Amino acid sequence: MEIHEAERVLIYEHAESEYPDECCGVLLGIKEDSLVCKIVPLDNTDEYGRRNIHYTINPLDIYKLECEAADEGLEILGFYHSHADYPAIPSAEDTRYMIPGCSYVIVSVDKKRCVDMRIYEKEAVYDELDI
Repeated sequence: MEIHEAERVLIYEHAESEYPDECCGVLLGIKEDSLVCKIVPLDNTDEYGRRNIHYTINPLDIYKLECEAADEGLEILGFYHSHADYPAIPSAEDTRYMIPGCSYVIVSVDKKRCVDMRIYEKEAVYDELDI
C-alpha cells in the first residue's frame, strides 16, 4: 500500500494533536491501486478512560463513512492509530482485532512528536473444515 506524503502529514498532525491519547482514523482509496487517496480522522470514543493505550471507533461512523466513500468511488482500505511513547508495532490487542484484508497504519509518537510509521496487514487464517 502506498500513502502519499500529504496524507502522511495529516496522520502525523492528528497523532501529535491527540498525544498522549491514541488517535484513530480511516484510510480511503481504491483497492486495486493500493493507494490511499484520503485520510479521515475520527474520534477515539473509548469510554473506559484508556484513550492513552486504546482506541475505539464508533461502528456507525464507519458505516456512514463507507457509504460516503462509495459515492466518491472510494472504499475503506484500512485504519490508522497512534501509540504514545511506544513503538509502531501492533500490540496483542491490535493483532487480535485486525480484520484480514485491511491495512493498519501505526504511528509511534514520542513526547508529542511522530518518530515512526509502519503498515501492517493480517493474513487470513481459515480453519480446515471436514465435510
